[in-house]
Amino acid sequence: MLLRKSADFDSIAKKYGISPFLARVIRNRDIVTDEEINAYLNGTLDDMHNPFLMKDMEKAASFISDAILNNKKIRIVGDYDIDGVCATAILVKSLSFFGADVSYRLPDRIVDGYGINITMIDEAKADNVDLIVTCDNGIAASAEMKYAKELGIDVIVTDHHEIPFEEINGGKVYIIPDAIAVVDPHQENDTYPFAGICGGMVAYKLILAINNLGKLNKNISPDLKEYITTLAAFATVGDIMQLKDENRIVVKHGIDMLKRTTVPGLRALIDVTETKRERISAYTIGFVLGPCVNAVGRLESANKALELLLTDDNDTALSLAKELKSANDVRKAMMEQKIKEASDIVTEGIDNHDYSKDTVLVIFLENCHESIAGLVASRIRERFSKPTLVITSTEGGAKGSGRSIDAYNMFEELTKVKHLFTKFGGHPMAAGLSMPVENIDELRKLLNENSTLTEDDLVEKLSIDIDMPINYVTMDMVKELSLLEPFGNGNPGPVFAQKNLEILSRRTTKNRNMVFFNLKSGAVNNLPEKIIEAKYFGDADEVFSNLSGRDTITVAYTPDINSYMGVDTLQISIREYL
Repeated sequence: MLLRKSADFDSIAKKYGISPFLARVIRNRDIVTDEEINAYLNGTLDDMHNPFLMKDMEKAASFISDAILNNKKIRIVGDYDIDGVCATAILVKSLSFFGADVSYRLPDRIVDGYGINITMIDEAKADNVDLIVTCDNGIAASAEMKYAKELGIDVIVTDHHEIPFEEINGGKVYIIPDAIAVVDPHQENDTYPFAGICGGMVAYKLILAINNLGKLNKNISPDLKEYITTLAAFATVGDIMQLKDENRIVVKHGIDMLKRTTVPGLRALIDVTETKRERISAYTIGFVLGPCVNAVGRLESANKALELLLTDDNDTALSLAKELKSANDVRKAMMEQKIKEASDIVTEGIDNHDYSKDTVLVIFLENCHESIAGLVASRIRERFSKPTLVITSTEGGAKGSGRSIDAYNMFEELTKVKHLFTKFGGHPMAAGLSMPVENIDELRKLLNENSTLTEDDLVEKLSIDIDMPINYVTMDMVKELSLLEPFGNGNPGPVFAQKNLEILSRRTTKNRNMVFFNLKSGAVNNLPEKIIEAKYFGDADEVFSNLSGRDTITVAYTPDINSYMGVDTLQISIREYL
Protein backbone atom coordinates (compact mmCIF):
# COMPACT_ATOMS: atom_id res chain seq x y z
CA MET A 1 0.00 0.00 0.00
CA LEU A 2 1.58 3.26 -1.17
CA LEU A 3 1.11 6.11 1.28
CA ARG A 4 0.10 9.37 -0.41
CA LYS A 5 -0.28 11.80 2.49
CA SER A 6 0.08 15.41 1.43
CA ALA A 7 1.67 18.44 3.05
CA ASP A 8 3.89 21.39 2.17
CA PHE A 9 7.08 19.32 2.31
CA ASP A 10 9.35 22.16 1.18
CA SER A 11 8.06 24.40 3.95
CA ILE A 12 8.46 21.69 6.60
CA ALA A 13 11.97 20.94 5.34
CA LYS A 14 13.02 24.58 5.52
CA LYS A 15 11.56 25.09 8.99
CA TYR A 16 13.20 22.03 10.57
CA GLY A 17 16.44 21.85 8.59
CA ILE A 18 15.65 18.54 6.91
CA SER A 19 15.15 17.43 3.31
CA PRO A 20 11.69 17.46 1.66
CA PHE A 21 12.20 13.73 1.26
CA LEU A 22 12.44 13.24 5.04
CA ALA A 23 9.50 15.60 5.61
CA ARG A 24 7.39 13.33 3.42
CA VAL A 25 8.39 10.23 5.39
CA ILE A 26 7.55 11.97 8.67
CA ARG A 27 4.12 13.01 7.35
CA ASN A 28 3.44 9.38 6.47
CA ARG A 29 3.65 8.64 10.21
CA ASP A 30 0.74 11.02 10.88
CA ILE A 31 3.06 13.59 12.43
CA VAL A 32 1.26 16.73 11.30
CA THR A 33 1.37 19.80 13.56
CA ASP A 34 4.42 21.92 14.26
CA GLU A 35 4.32 20.76 17.89
CA GLU A 36 4.25 17.09 16.83
CA ILE A 37 7.05 17.48 14.28
CA ASN A 38 9.27 19.33 16.74
CA ALA A 39 8.67 16.72 19.46
CA TYR A 40 9.32 13.93 16.97
CA LEU A 41 12.64 15.37 15.81
CA ASN A 42 13.84 17.25 18.86
CA GLY A 43 11.88 15.98 21.88
CA THR A 44 13.74 15.98 25.20
CA LEU A 45 12.96 14.37 28.54
CA ASP A 46 11.76 17.77 29.73
CA ASP A 47 9.06 17.68 27.03
CA MET A 48 7.41 14.60 28.51
CA HIS A 49 4.01 14.88 30.16
CA ASN A 50 3.57 16.08 33.73
CA PRO A 51 3.11 12.98 35.92
CA PHE A 52 0.56 14.81 38.08
CA LEU A 53 -1.87 14.82 35.15
CA MET A 54 -2.41 11.12 35.87
CA LYS A 55 -5.36 10.38 38.10
CA ASP A 56 -4.39 9.70 41.75
CA MET A 57 -0.71 10.38 41.04
CA GLU A 58 -0.39 13.20 43.58
CA LYS A 59 -2.26 11.13 46.17
CA ALA A 60 0.07 8.16 45.59
CA ALA A 61 3.24 10.27 45.66
CA SER A 62 2.17 12.03 48.84
CA PHE A 63 1.16 8.84 50.65
CA ILE A 64 4.42 7.08 49.76
CA SER A 65 6.43 10.14 50.84
CA ASP A 66 4.66 10.15 54.21
CA ALA A 67 5.25 6.41 54.57
CA ILE A 68 8.99 6.96 54.07
CA LEU A 69 9.08 9.85 56.53
CA ASN A 70 7.27 7.71 59.12
CA ASN A 71 9.56 4.71 58.60
CA LYS A 72 6.74 2.50 57.34
CA LYS A 73 7.62 -0.85 55.77
CA ILE A 74 6.91 -0.79 52.03
CA ARG A 75 6.70 -3.81 49.74
CA ILE A 76 6.76 -3.62 45.96
CA VAL A 77 4.77 -6.35 44.20
CA GLY A 78 5.72 -6.57 40.54
CA ASP A 79 5.41 -9.09 37.74
CA TYR A 80 7.66 -11.71 36.17
CA ASP A 81 7.97 -10.21 32.67
CA ILE A 82 10.38 -7.56 31.43
CA ASP A 83 7.96 -4.72 32.17
CA GLY A 84 7.18 -5.90 35.69
CA VAL A 85 10.84 -6.56 36.48
CA CYS A 86 11.94 -3.12 35.22
CA ALA A 87 9.08 -1.38 37.04
CA THR A 88 10.02 -3.16 40.28
CA ALA A 89 13.68 -2.23 39.88
CA ILE A 90 12.76 1.42 39.29
CA LEU A 91 10.66 1.55 42.46
CA VAL A 92 13.02 -0.46 44.70
CA LYS A 93 16.16 1.43 43.66
CA SER A 94 14.48 4.84 43.85
CA LEU A 95 12.61 4.36 47.13
CA SER A 96 15.82 3.01 48.68
CA PHE A 97 17.56 6.19 47.49
CA PHE A 98 14.87 8.22 49.26
CA GLY A 99 15.52 6.28 52.49
CA ALA A 100 12.56 3.89 52.43
CA ASP A 101 12.42 0.57 54.25
CA VAL A 102 11.51 -1.27 51.05
CA SER A 103 11.36 -4.91 50.00
CA TYR A 104 9.96 -6.65 46.93
CA ARG A 105 8.04 -9.73 45.84
CA LEU A 106 7.74 -11.02 42.30
CA PRO A 107 5.22 -13.75 41.51
CA ASP A 108 6.42 -17.14 40.35
CA ARG A 109 4.77 -17.81 36.99
CA ILE A 110 3.92 -21.44 37.83
CA VAL A 111 3.22 -21.23 41.58
CA ASP A 112 1.60 -17.78 41.85
CA GLY A 113 0.40 -16.94 38.37
CA TYR A 114 0.10 -13.32 37.24
CA GLY A 115 0.04 -10.42 39.69
CA ILE A 116 -0.68 -10.03 43.38
CA ASN A 117 -2.53 -12.81 45.22
CA ILE A 118 -3.77 -13.72 48.68
CA THR A 119 -0.56 -15.61 49.55
CA MET A 120 1.56 -12.53 48.87
CA ILE A 121 -0.70 -10.42 51.05
CA ASP A 122 -0.44 -12.98 53.89
CA GLU A 123 3.34 -12.89 53.50
CA ALA A 124 3.28 -9.10 53.73
CA LYS A 125 1.19 -9.28 56.90
CA ALA A 126 3.60 -11.79 58.45
CA ASP A 127 6.48 -9.44 57.63
CA ASN A 128 4.68 -6.46 59.23
CA VAL A 129 4.47 -4.60 55.91
CA ASP A 130 2.49 -1.37 56.20
CA LEU A 131 2.14 -0.47 52.51
CA ILE A 132 2.05 -2.55 49.34
CA VAL A 133 2.74 -0.81 46.03
CA THR A 134 1.92 -2.86 42.93
CA CYS A 135 3.51 -2.23 39.57
CA ASP A 136 2.48 -3.64 36.19
CA ASN A 137 -0.40 -5.39 37.95
CA GLY A 138 -3.19 -4.83 40.45
CA ILE A 139 -5.89 -3.15 38.36
CA ALA A 140 -7.82 -6.44 38.12
CA ALA A 141 -7.22 -7.47 41.74
CA SER A 142 -10.24 -6.00 43.50
CA ALA A 143 -10.73 -9.08 45.72
CA GLU A 144 -7.07 -9.01 46.76
CA MET A 145 -7.24 -5.29 47.57
CA LYS A 146 -10.28 -5.91 49.76
CA TYR A 147 -8.44 -8.69 51.61
CA ALA A 148 -5.38 -6.47 52.21
CA LYS A 149 -7.63 -3.76 53.61
CA GLU A 150 -9.22 -6.25 56.00
CA LEU A 151 -5.73 -7.13 57.26
CA GLY A 152 -4.93 -3.46 57.81
CA ILE A 153 -2.42 -3.16 54.95
CA ASP A 154 -2.57 -0.06 52.77
CA VAL A 155 -2.25 -0.60 49.03
CA ILE A 156 -1.36 1.68 46.13
CA VAL A 157 -1.98 0.26 42.67
CA THR A 158 0.20 1.31 39.73
CA ASP A 159 -0.62 -0.43 36.47
CA HIS A 160 -1.11 0.16 32.76
CA HIS A 161 -3.49 -2.62 31.79
CA GLU A 162 -7.07 -2.08 30.66
CA ILE A 163 -9.63 -1.48 33.40
CA PRO A 164 -11.94 -4.46 34.03
CA PHE A 165 -15.57 -3.74 33.31
CA GLU A 166 -19.03 -5.24 33.26
CA GLU A 167 -21.58 -4.57 30.55
CA ILE A 168 -24.81 -3.41 32.16
CA ASN A 169 -27.76 -2.19 30.09
CA GLY A 170 -25.52 -1.84 27.05
CA GLY A 171 -22.93 0.29 28.84
CA LYS A 172 -19.59 -0.35 30.53
CA VAL A 173 -19.32 -0.17 34.30
CA TYR A 174 -15.63 -0.13 35.24
CA ILE A 175 -14.39 -2.01 38.30
CA ILE A 176 -11.74 -0.07 40.22
CA PRO A 177 -9.92 -1.70 43.18
CA ASP A 178 -10.53 -0.17 46.61
CA ALA A 179 -7.05 1.18 47.32
CA ILE A 180 -5.41 4.29 48.78
CA ALA A 181 -4.65 5.36 45.20
CA VAL A 182 -5.05 3.74 41.79
CA VAL A 183 -2.62 5.04 39.17
CA ASP A 184 -3.46 3.71 35.71
CA PRO A 185 -3.80 6.06 32.72
CA HIS A 186 -6.68 4.00 31.27
CA GLN A 187 -9.08 5.10 33.99
CA GLU A 188 -12.20 7.09 33.13
CA ASN A 189 -11.77 10.86 33.46
CA ASP A 190 -7.98 10.52 33.58
CA THR A 191 -6.42 13.69 32.18
CA TYR A 192 -3.09 12.14 31.23
CA PRO A 193 -2.53 12.96 27.52
CA PHE A 194 -1.07 9.59 26.49
CA ALA A 195 -2.43 6.34 27.92
CA GLY A 196 -0.20 4.02 25.87
CA ILE A 197 2.60 3.70 28.40
CA CYS A 198 3.87 0.52 30.07
CA GLY A 199 4.06 -0.40 33.74
CA GLY A 200 7.71 0.64 33.88
CA MET A 201 6.79 4.09 32.61
CA VAL A 202 4.03 4.43 35.23
CA ALA A 203 6.61 3.54 37.91
CA TYR A 204 9.05 6.03 36.37
CA LYS A 205 6.40 8.75 36.49
CA LEU A 206 5.60 7.92 40.11
CA ILE A 207 9.23 8.42 41.14
CA LEU A 208 9.36 11.75 39.26
CA ALA A 209 6.17 12.78 41.05
CA ILE A 210 7.61 11.87 44.47
CA ASN A 211 10.72 13.87 43.62
CA ASN A 212 8.78 16.88 42.32
CA LEU A 213 6.43 16.87 45.30
CA GLY A 214 9.42 17.75 47.45
CA LYS A 215 8.26 16.27 50.75
CA LEU A 216 11.43 14.23 51.22
CA ASN A 217 13.90 17.13 50.87
CA LYS A 218 16.07 15.05 48.61
CA ASN A 219 16.38 15.30 44.84
CA ILE A 220 17.00 12.43 42.47
CA SER A 221 20.71 12.17 41.64
CA PRO A 222 21.83 12.30 37.98
CA ASP A 223 22.89 8.65 38.20
CA LEU A 224 19.48 7.56 39.50
CA LYS A 225 17.68 9.65 36.88
CA GLU A 226 19.71 7.93 34.16
CA TYR A 227 19.07 4.50 35.72
CA ILE A 228 15.27 4.85 35.85
CA THR A 229 15.13 6.47 32.39
CA THR A 230 17.12 3.59 30.88
CA LEU A 231 14.86 1.00 32.51
CA ALA A 232 11.70 2.86 31.48
CA ALA A 233 12.96 2.74 27.89
CA PHE A 234 13.95 -0.91 28.25
CA ALA A 235 10.47 -1.80 29.53
CA THR A 236 8.72 0.25 26.85
CA VAL A 237 10.44 -1.62 24.03
CA GLY A 238 10.30 -4.98 25.79
CA ASP A 239 6.56 -4.71 26.40
CA ILE A 240 6.07 -3.74 22.73
CA MET A 241 4.51 -0.35 23.42
CA GLN A 242 3.98 1.96 20.49
CA LEU A 243 6.96 4.26 19.93
CA LYS A 244 4.82 7.36 19.77
CA ASP A 245 4.46 10.48 21.87
CA GLU A 246 6.56 10.32 25.04
CA ASN A 247 7.35 6.64 24.52
CA ARG A 248 9.44 7.64 21.55
CA ILE A 249 11.20 10.33 23.60
CA VAL A 250 12.09 8.06 26.53
CA VAL A 251 13.27 5.25 24.24
CA LYS A 252 15.37 7.57 22.09
CA HIS A 253 17.17 9.01 25.11
CA GLY A 254 17.18 5.71 27.01
CA ILE A 255 19.03 4.00 24.17
CA ASP A 256 21.71 6.71 24.24
CA MET A 257 22.05 6.14 28.00
CA LEU A 258 22.19 2.35 27.55
CA LYS A 259 25.11 2.71 25.13
CA ARG A 260 27.21 4.30 27.87
CA THR A 261 25.57 2.77 30.95
CA THR A 262 27.61 2.09 34.09
CA VAL A 263 24.90 -0.15 35.61
CA PRO A 264 26.73 -3.46 36.26
CA GLY A 265 23.79 -5.66 35.28
CA LEU A 266 23.11 -3.91 31.99
CA ARG A 267 26.81 -3.80 31.11
CA ALA A 268 27.14 -7.53 31.84
CA LEU A 269 24.08 -8.37 29.74
CA ILE A 270 25.49 -6.36 26.84
CA ASP A 271 28.82 -8.20 27.16
CA VAL A 272 27.50 -11.78 27.41
CA THR A 273 25.26 -11.26 24.37
CA GLU A 274 28.27 -9.87 22.47
CA THR A 275 26.37 -6.70 21.68
CA LYS A 276 28.29 -3.76 20.25
CA ARG A 277 27.43 -0.78 22.41
CA GLU A 278 27.54 1.73 19.57
CA ARG A 279 25.02 -0.36 17.58
CA ILE A 280 22.41 -0.67 20.35
CA SER A 281 18.92 0.13 19.09
CA ALA A 282 15.30 -0.62 19.87
CA TYR A 283 15.82 -3.84 17.90
CA THR A 284 18.68 -4.80 20.23
CA ILE A 285 16.47 -4.37 23.29
CA GLY A 286 13.51 -6.12 21.70
CA PHE A 287 15.31 -9.12 20.22
CA VAL A 288 18.66 -9.54 22.00
CA LEU A 289 18.80 -8.04 25.51
CA GLY A 290 15.12 -7.98 26.48
CA PRO A 291 14.41 -11.67 25.77
CA CYS A 292 17.14 -12.62 28.27
CA VAL A 293 15.34 -10.69 31.00
CA ASN A 294 12.02 -12.26 29.98
CA ALA A 295 13.33 -15.81 29.61
CA VAL A 296 14.45 -16.33 33.19
CA GLY A 297 11.00 -15.31 34.45
CA ARG A 298 9.41 -17.75 32.02
CA LEU A 299 11.54 -20.78 32.85
CA GLU A 300 12.94 -20.17 36.34
CA SER A 301 12.51 -17.18 38.65
CA ALA A 302 12.25 -13.55 37.62
CA ASN A 303 14.13 -12.72 40.84
CA LYS A 304 17.39 -13.39 39.01
CA ALA A 305 16.54 -10.76 36.40
CA LEU A 306 15.62 -8.28 39.11
CA GLU A 307 18.82 -9.03 41.03
CA LEU A 308 20.76 -8.38 37.83
CA LEU A 309 19.23 -4.90 37.53
CA LEU A 310 19.69 -4.08 41.22
CA THR A 311 23.21 -5.40 41.94
CA ASP A 312 26.16 -3.05 42.27
CA ASP A 313 28.70 -5.89 42.07
CA ASN A 314 30.32 -6.58 38.70
CA ASP A 315 31.10 -10.26 39.38
CA THR A 316 27.55 -10.96 40.55
CA ALA A 317 26.21 -9.13 37.50
CA LEU A 318 28.33 -11.21 35.12
CA SER A 319 27.26 -14.48 36.73
CA LEU A 320 23.58 -13.53 36.60
CA ALA A 321 23.83 -12.27 33.02
CA LYS A 322 25.27 -15.63 31.94
CA GLU A 323 22.35 -17.41 33.63
CA LEU A 324 19.85 -15.18 31.85
CA LYS A 325 21.45 -15.76 28.46
CA SER A 326 21.53 -19.52 29.05
CA ALA A 327 17.83 -19.49 29.96
CA ASN A 328 17.08 -17.56 26.79
CA ASP A 329 18.97 -20.10 24.68
CA VAL A 330 16.85 -22.89 26.21
CA ARG A 331 13.70 -20.85 25.66
CA LYS A 332 14.50 -20.34 21.96
CA ALA A 333 14.96 -24.09 21.38
CA MET A 334 11.69 -24.90 23.16
CA MET A 335 9.83 -22.20 21.27
CA GLU A 336 10.86 -23.29 17.78
CA GLN A 337 9.59 -26.80 18.43
CA LYS A 338 6.24 -25.59 19.75
CA ILE A 339 5.80 -23.08 16.92
CA LYS A 340 6.05 -25.96 14.46
CA GLU A 341 3.53 -28.01 16.46
CA ALA A 342 1.07 -25.09 16.57
CA SER A 343 1.51 -24.40 12.85
CA ASP A 344 0.85 -28.05 12.04
CA ILE A 345 -2.33 -28.00 14.13
CA VAL A 346 -3.65 -25.01 12.17
CA THR A 347 -2.64 -26.18 8.71
CA GLU A 348 -3.40 -29.90 9.10
CA GLY A 349 -6.22 -29.89 11.67
CA ILE A 350 -4.61 -32.78 13.55
CA ASP A 351 -6.84 -31.99 16.55
CA ASN A 352 -9.89 -32.71 14.35
CA HIS A 353 -10.84 -29.04 14.02
CA ASP A 354 -10.97 -27.18 10.70
CA TYR A 355 -9.18 -23.87 11.28
CA SER A 356 -9.51 -22.63 7.70
CA LYS A 357 -12.67 -20.62 8.35
CA ASP A 358 -11.68 -19.35 11.82
CA THR A 359 -10.81 -15.67 12.01
CA VAL A 360 -9.60 -16.11 15.59
CA LEU A 361 -7.20 -19.00 16.27
CA VAL A 362 -7.59 -20.84 19.58
CA ILE A 363 -4.92 -23.56 19.76
CA PHE A 364 -4.61 -26.11 22.56
CA LEU A 365 -0.95 -27.11 22.94
CA GLU A 366 -1.34 -29.49 25.83
CA ASN A 367 2.33 -30.13 26.55
CA CYS A 368 3.64 -26.63 25.90
CA HIS A 369 5.40 -24.92 28.80
CA GLU A 370 2.97 -22.19 29.79
CA SER A 371 5.80 -19.64 29.91
CA ILE A 372 6.28 -19.67 26.13
CA ALA A 373 2.61 -19.74 25.12
CA GLY A 374 2.60 -16.00 24.43
CA LEU A 375 5.73 -16.21 22.31
CA VAL A 376 4.24 -19.05 20.27
CA ALA A 377 0.98 -17.10 19.89
CA SER A 378 2.94 -14.11 18.61
CA ARG A 379 4.69 -16.13 15.91
CA ILE A 380 1.48 -17.91 14.85
CA ARG A 381 -0.28 -14.57 14.60
CA GLU A 382 2.53 -13.31 12.37
CA ARG A 383 2.32 -16.37 10.12
CA PHE A 384 -1.46 -16.44 9.68
CA SER A 385 -2.28 -12.74 10.31
CA LYS A 386 -5.05 -13.73 12.73
CA PRO A 387 -5.59 -13.05 16.45
CA THR A 388 -4.19 -16.09 18.23
CA LEU A 389 -4.63 -17.69 21.64
CA VAL A 390 -2.33 -20.54 22.64
CA ILE A 391 -3.63 -22.52 25.61
CA THR A 392 -1.62 -25.07 27.61
CA SER A 393 -2.49 -27.69 30.18
CA THR A 394 -1.52 -26.88 33.76
CA GLU A 395 -2.12 -28.42 37.14
CA GLY A 396 -5.80 -28.00 37.85
CA GLY A 397 -6.79 -26.50 34.51
CA ALA A 398 -5.40 -24.56 31.58
CA LYS A 399 -3.59 -21.28 31.01
CA GLY A 400 -3.31 -19.29 27.82
CA SER A 401 -1.77 -16.22 26.25
CA GLY A 402 -3.07 -14.28 23.30
CA ARG A 403 -1.64 -11.89 20.74
CA SER A 404 -3.86 -9.80 18.50
CA ILE A 405 -3.96 -7.70 15.34
CA ASP A 406 -4.85 -4.02 15.04
CA ALA A 407 -8.43 -4.71 13.95
CA TYR A 408 -9.26 -6.90 16.97
CA ASN A 409 -9.47 -5.69 20.58
CA MET A 410 -8.62 -8.93 22.34
CA PHE A 411 -9.31 -7.65 25.86
CA GLU A 412 -12.82 -6.51 24.99
CA GLU A 413 -13.61 -9.71 23.08
CA LEU A 414 -12.45 -11.87 25.98
CA THR A 415 -14.52 -9.76 28.35
CA LYS A 416 -17.63 -10.82 26.41
CA VAL A 417 -16.92 -14.47 27.28
CA LYS A 418 -15.37 -14.00 30.72
CA HIS A 419 -17.74 -16.58 32.21
CA LEU A 420 -15.44 -19.21 30.66
CA PHE A 421 -12.40 -18.04 32.65
CA THR A 422 -11.28 -18.32 36.24
CA LYS A 423 -9.00 -15.32 35.64
CA PHE A 424 -8.03 -13.07 32.75
CA GLY A 425 -6.61 -9.65 31.91
CA GLY A 426 -4.68 -7.72 29.33
CA HIS A 427 -5.08 -5.00 26.73
CA PRO A 428 -6.24 -4.72 23.09
CA MET A 429 -3.16 -6.43 21.61
CA ALA A 430 -2.40 -9.12 24.22
CA ALA A 431 -4.04 -11.03 27.03
CA GLY A 432 -3.53 -13.83 29.52
CA LEU A 433 -6.11 -16.21 30.97
CA SER A 434 -6.78 -19.21 33.17
CA MET A 435 -9.70 -21.55 32.54
CA PRO A 436 -11.01 -25.12 32.86
CA VAL A 437 -9.76 -27.32 30.03
CA GLU A 438 -13.32 -28.33 29.16
CA ASN A 439 -14.15 -24.72 28.21
CA ILE A 440 -11.56 -24.45 25.41
CA ASP A 441 -13.81 -25.65 22.61
CA GLU A 442 -16.57 -23.29 23.73
CA LEU A 443 -14.09 -20.41 23.82
CA ARG A 444 -13.04 -21.13 20.23
CA LYS A 445 -16.67 -21.38 19.15
CA LEU A 446 -17.83 -18.13 20.82
CA LEU A 447 -14.85 -16.00 19.80
CA ASN A 448 -15.34 -16.96 16.16
CA GLU A 449 -19.12 -16.53 16.29
CA ASN A 450 -18.67 -13.07 17.81
CA SER A 451 -15.87 -12.06 15.44
CA THR A 452 -16.60 -9.30 12.92
CA LEU A 453 -13.19 -9.56 11.25
CA THR A 454 -13.23 -9.41 7.46
CA GLU A 455 -10.82 -10.91 4.93
CA ASP A 456 -9.37 -7.43 4.45
CA ASP A 457 -8.68 -7.18 8.22
CA LEU A 458 -6.69 -10.42 8.04
CA VAL A 459 -4.38 -9.33 5.24
CA GLU A 460 -1.13 -7.93 6.62
CA LYS A 461 -0.45 -4.67 4.83
CA LEU A 462 3.01 -3.26 4.21
CA SER A 463 2.93 0.51 3.89
CA ILE A 464 5.26 1.95 1.24
CA ASP A 465 6.49 5.47 1.97
CA ILE A 466 7.69 6.37 -1.52
CA ASP A 467 7.93 4.61 -4.87
CA MET A 468 11.66 5.33 -5.22
CA PRO A 469 14.36 3.80 -7.47
CA ILE A 470 17.52 2.69 -5.70
CA ASN A 471 19.41 5.31 -7.76
CA TYR A 472 18.33 7.85 -5.14
CA VAL A 473 19.78 5.89 -2.22
CA THR A 474 22.93 7.57 -0.86
CA MET A 475 24.94 7.51 2.34
CA ASP A 476 23.66 10.97 3.25
CA MET A 477 20.06 9.83 2.81
CA VAL A 478 20.53 6.80 5.05
CA LYS A 479 22.20 8.96 7.70
CA GLU A 480 19.32 11.45 7.56
CA LEU A 481 16.81 8.62 7.92
CA SER A 482 18.44 7.81 11.28
CA LEU A 483 16.74 10.97 12.61
CA LEU A 484 13.53 8.93 12.55
CA GLU A 485 14.86 6.32 14.97
CA PRO A 486 14.08 4.51 17.19
CA PHE A 487 12.06 2.23 14.93
CA GLY A 488 9.55 -0.26 16.23
CA ASN A 489 5.88 -0.71 17.00
CA GLY A 490 4.06 2.50 16.05
CA ASN A 491 7.11 4.01 14.34
CA PRO A 492 8.13 1.61 11.58
CA GLY A 493 11.31 2.05 9.60
CA PRO A 494 10.79 3.72 6.22
CA VAL A 495 9.97 1.43 3.29
CA PHE A 496 10.46 2.25 -0.40
CA ALA A 497 9.73 0.29 -3.57
CA GLN A 498 11.02 -0.25 -7.09
CA LYS A 499 9.73 -2.44 -9.90
CA ASN A 500 11.71 -4.67 -12.23
CA LEU A 501 15.24 -4.46 -10.86
CA GLU A 502 17.67 -6.61 -12.82
CA ILE A 503 19.05 -9.58 -10.86
CA LEU A 504 22.78 -9.78 -11.51
CA SER A 505 23.49 -12.52 -8.96
CA ARG A 506 21.92 -14.40 -6.05
CA ARG A 507 23.46 -16.50 -3.29
CA THR A 508 22.50 -17.92 0.10
CA THR A 509 24.11 -18.63 3.46
CA LYS A 510 25.17 -22.00 4.83
CA ASN A 511 21.94 -22.50 6.79
CA ARG A 512 19.90 -21.19 3.83
CA ASN A 513 17.90 -18.66 5.86
CA MET A 514 19.09 -15.57 4.01
CA VAL A 515 19.52 -14.59 0.37
CA PHE A 516 21.91 -11.96 -0.99
CA PHE A 517 21.33 -10.32 -4.37
CA ASN A 518 23.22 -7.91 -6.56
CA LEU A 519 20.53 -5.76 -8.17
CA LYS A 520 20.78 -3.21 -10.97
CA SER A 521 18.60 -0.23 -11.78
CA GLY A 522 18.93 1.57 -15.11
CA ALA A 523 19.47 5.32 -15.41
CA VAL A 524 16.59 7.36 -13.91
CA ASN A 525 15.92 11.12 -14.15
CA ASN A 526 19.49 12.06 -15.06
CA LEU A 527 20.86 9.71 -12.41
CA PRO A 528 23.21 7.03 -13.75
CA GLU A 529 22.49 3.31 -13.43
CA LYS A 530 23.16 1.85 -10.00
CA ILE A 531 24.13 -1.58 -8.66
CA ILE A 532 23.47 -2.37 -5.00
CA GLU A 533 23.65 -5.39 -2.70
CA ALA A 534 20.33 -6.52 -1.22
CA LYS A 535 19.62 -9.00 1.57
CA TYR A 536 16.42 -10.91 2.30
CA PHE A 537 15.70 -12.91 5.46
CA GLY A 538 13.74 -16.02 4.56
CA ASP A 539 13.88 -19.57 3.26
CA ALA A 540 16.39 -19.57 0.39
CA ASP A 541 14.88 -22.60 -1.34
CA GLU A 542 11.48 -20.89 -1.42
CA VAL A 543 13.00 -17.66 -2.80
CA PHE A 544 14.97 -19.47 -5.51
CA SER A 545 11.86 -21.44 -6.48
CA ASN A 546 9.73 -18.30 -6.71
CA LEU A 547 12.33 -16.52 -8.86
CA SER A 548 13.21 -19.53 -11.03
CA GLY A 549 13.69 -18.50 -14.65
CA ARG A 550 13.37 -14.78 -13.86
CA ASP A 551 15.98 -12.11 -14.29
CA THR A 552 14.07 -9.22 -12.67
CA ILE A 553 12.51 -8.62 -9.26
CA THR A 554 10.16 -6.03 -7.74
CA VAL A 555 11.02 -5.12 -4.17
CA ALA A 556 9.80 -3.22 -1.14
CA TYR A 557 12.99 -2.25 0.65
CA THR A 558 14.66 -0.35 3.44
CA PRO A 559 18.06 1.26 2.78
CA ASP A 560 20.82 0.78 5.33
CA ILE A 561 24.58 0.72 5.76
CA ASN A 562 26.58 -2.49 6.01
CA SER A 563 29.62 -2.01 8.25
CA TYR A 564 32.29 -4.67 7.83
CA MET A 565 35.97 -4.52 8.80
CA GLY A 566 35.72 -0.79 9.27
CA VAL A 567 34.28 -0.19 5.80
CA ASP A 568 30.74 1.15 5.28
CA THR A 569 28.84 0.24 2.11
CA LEU A 570 25.30 0.96 0.97
CA GLN A 571 22.87 -1.93 1.12
CA ILE A 572 19.13 -2.50 1.02
CA SER A 573 17.05 -4.94 3.06
CA ILE A 574 14.18 -6.46 1.09
CA ARG A 575 10.93 -6.49 3.07
CA GLU A 576 8.79 -8.10 0.36
CA TYR A 577 9.38 -9.15 -3.23
CA LEU A 578 7.42 -10.06 -6.32
